[in-house]
Amino acid sequence: MSIVEITEFTVDLSEVADPLPLPVRTYPATVIEAVPYLTKAGKVYVKVTYHIAPDVYPIEFDAENAPDGVKLTNYNNVDCGQPPAQPSKVGLARCRQLFDNHGVKIGSVTLRPRDEFASSWGLSDDVLASLVGSRVNVAVLHDTYQG
Repeated sequence: MSIVEITEFTVDLSEVADPLPLPVRTYPATVIEAVPYLTKAGKVYVKVTYHIAPDVYPIEFDAENAPDGVKLTNYNNVDCGQPPAQPSKVGLARCRQLFDNHGVKIGSVTLRPRDEFASSWGLSDDVLASLVGSRVNVAVLHDTYQG
């Protein structure tokens, strides 16, 4: 048996169709990353990345579109304001809700100014790391961004 090595491949990209997206529904997913994120407006969010494994794809979805699973990202507003003011109650409630929604029991945490975020109050990396590995159900929706 001989092996043929492809050294050149030509294709008209204008004729390549986009793969179909994951169908709209709720999927079990695992948190694979939770990191702080600063918006252009200076608000602190937690960027949470979820992984939907290929073994939960619906039968009508072609697994070749995403053979290693699908990654989804959600940005959670946990902005607590800036020192020297005390962290805002709304921001603190959003922090608690973030952990509650992921089934992660969290007690006392220390908020510190994060220099990389213009000294805004922020959760420490080790606290955010406690979200990683949590299993949640995520709703996949398709909408056109109107930003």
